[in-house]
Amino acid sequence: MQKSTSWSPLHFLAALGAGGMSVTFFMFLIFWTPHPGRSIPVFEDLMAYASTGGTIAQVVVYGTMLVIGWMIIKHFQLMWWNWRQYSMAKADGRIDKMLGTNAHTQLLAMPLATAMSVNALFIAGALFVPGLWANVEYLLPLALVAFLIIGVWALRLYFDFVAQVFHKKSFNK
Repeated sequence: MQKSTSWSPLHFLAALGAGGMSVTFFMFLIFWTPHPGRSIPVFEDLMAYASTGGTIAQVVVYGTMLVIGWMIIKHFQLMWWNWRQYSMAKADGRIDKMLGTNAHTQLLAMPLATAMSVNALFIAGALFVPGLWANVEYLLPLALVAFLIIGVWALRLYFDFVAQVFHKKSFNK
């Protein structure tokens, strides 16, 4: 992989955007498709609607699933690229140069985009894995644990920044 010298942690926001678009289109499905007895549409609901709803229903279901799938793939491609760039920037000291400066706050984009990965996995599972909703009582606690871990990570990054600001007694350096 080629090293990008202009990379910054803010590039994680591109992955956040792709994941956010998958959530947006998933929200469309919530309102456009029937999903009786469930809070969200799942694979079985979408296939039933596409098979009985006619051409418009098929366009809505398959078109939206295609866009959601594409956005989730782009999200994880961008996450992979960003983590590779981060590891190279950490290895060559560029991350250490950010610490204690205003740019230090850019590191908070990493847990934000990682939390979006949990959302993307949840949506991908609901829409593309038949029968997965039957195990939702096990999956939701796992998602909550993942969000808790990401939240602790984000707080540690934030408090590291605040500690650096207090240590240097200045915010603008």
